Amino acid sequence: MENELQGFYLERKILEDNKKDSGELKENEKLDFSFLQEIYILDNKYSLLINEDFEVDLYDFLHGYCKFFSTCLHDKFGYEIINIYDNNDYSLIHSFCIDEEGNFIDIRGKTTNEEFFFSEFDDWISYYEWQENPTDNRPQDLEAEIDREIYNICELIINQYIEFYK
Repeated sequence: MENELQGFYLERKILEDNKKDSGELKENEKLDFSFLQEIYILDNKYSLLINEDFEVDLYDFLHGYCKFFSTCLHDKFGYEIINIYDNNDYSLIHSFCIDEEGNFIDIRGKTTNEEFFFSEFDDWISYYEWQENPTDNRPQDLEAEIDREIYNICELIINQYIEFYK
């Protein structure tokens, strides 16, 4: 890949640079990916309503529904799924894909920069302390109605921003 950042990584960099230029961010401050909550999914909507009590936005696929997103990426492109688990209680921290060129891929897009990719999860792990659990790579209950809806939204997002993920 020519550029080490692709997709929402570039959007974040542009937004961060603009905020630094305007003085909204100090030079050493970094912008996190919470701006994903303000990205349109479909029809000028920031979030999609699953049912009357439940809606999702793009940020939810970075923190919460990442396993559905990585599963959808795998199904569409054949990318390998990697799950990162907490070393203490083995709870899922993040699920993402790696392509044949070694790019890290999740809702944010693609990057070759491993340190930058894992920096979003510094509160949970050091990027050197992750482990793969290849036996648990797909959501087990994907047939549940709400899980199928989440997966369908992943497909919509990938199709809308396909150049970010292929």
